[in-house]
Amino acid sequence: MGNENKKILIIDCDEMLLAATKEFLKSKGYAVDTHEIAFGSTSIINLFQPDLVLIDINMPGLSGDKLDYLIRFAETCRDIPIIFYSASGEDILKCAVTAHKVKGYITKGSFPELKTKVACFLNPA
Repeated sequence: MGNENKKILIIDCDEMLLAATKEFLKSKGYAVDTHEIAFGSTSIINLFQPDLVLIDINMPGLSGDKLDYLIRFAETCRDIPIIFYSASGEDILKCAVTAHKVKGYITKGSFPELKTKVACFLNPA
């Protein structure tokens, strides 16, 4: 199955990284939408209907780990896989994944890792 049918929403307050990540994933054939703040994310999810949501943990106002709870609370969003996408250390991300029961994490800064892990999360073996 091609990537063109897979939709990814990225929620991150870092505009430059958000734009770079969006362009990278689009170049791999994914349909990508972005949102720069946590507030209003469930509305964006309902409109875009993504197959995967990447959320930065460290956002002002409403952190990504708290946003995860809001998404899970919204009945129309609760089955969409969520991945923490953050520059936080790997130990912090592993703990966050366990505590919040999200599908996994991807550390920012490595587009090869992003490509590999997104493909794995969207097309599990």
